[in-house]
Amino acid sequence: MNTWHGPLLAMMLILYGCALSDSPDAPSREQIAQENKLILEVERALTQADSQFNRLPVQVMALNTEVVLIGQVPDSQSRVLAQETALGLAGVSGLHNHLMIGPTRAASIAAQDSLLAINARTRLSRLREVPSRNYQIEVDYGRAFVIGRLNAEQQQLVVEQLQQVGGLQSIVLIVN
Repeated sequence: MNTWHGPLLAMMLILYGCALSDSPDAPSREQIAQENKLILEVERALTQADSQFNRLPVQVMALNTEVVLIGQVPDSQSRVLAQETALGLAGVSGLHNHLMIGPTRAASIAAQDSLLAINARTRLSRLREVPSRNYQIEVDYGRAFVIGRLNAEQQQLVVEQLQQVGGLQSIVLIVN
């Protein structure tokens, strides 16, 4: 058995504890639970509306009662169906539909997006003024989506850092 597992686990718990520390803008556990519940409801509703959503690279995110859709769908009808399905759910107050129409992205593009996301998260993790618990970041086709609870100063810091990540095509902030 490797002897580095113990120290690694301890470090992960310490970092996790730091991530859960309260900051004025941090979401409460109840807010996080409510957003996760909303995400599951939207995902379930999309699958019920059309089984193709099980196979499509569509990601659902939530901020309070607003839903964010990112990914790809094959045609405009699928994009509209996803939008109408999400907006038709109780508890959804708004929608940011960033679904792209076209073929599923190639593995090379998905790998590039993963690398960009890692680089973006690494840069943002260095910002002491922007607790990582206050936002999520995803990259899709080179588009960085930052979703969370950020004040104007934090938004500016995030944009400045992400502009330094080579390969990002655009930065989309969806904040509360």
